[in-house]
Amino acid sequence: MNRYLFVFGYETPDQYQYNTESGTDDEDSIAFFLDAHDESSALARGRELAAGFARHIYGAAGMDSPWTPENYANWIEHNPLQRFSGLVLETLPIVKPNETPNFDDWAGFGGKINP
Repeated sequence: MNRYLFVFGYETPDQYQYNTESGTDDEDSIAFFLDAHDESSALARGRELAAGFARHIYGAAGMDSPWTPENYANWIEHNPLQRFSGLVLETLPIVKPNETPNFDDWAGFGGKINP
């Protein structure tokens, strides 16, 4: 089992509505570590979790999620220290196989989502 850093972009429901109305492309991003047997498995699992996170925040807003791997940036980061400081890397969540993370924690919602 290896550990991979997955990074993905997404729009909050507010950003999505604003971007649609104004033609802008404001997005947020989340990074997390996940354990997987190989990079392709890590990428697939990361995409699955990113889609789940987006469904979670859009569902709380009464909307369907627009997130797909084709529509938003998502990748396995091969050089984490070139993108993030060591301090930031130490604070990123680690997702174990078959674990479903608390998506509220990922975006700092603290259990409450305000659409």
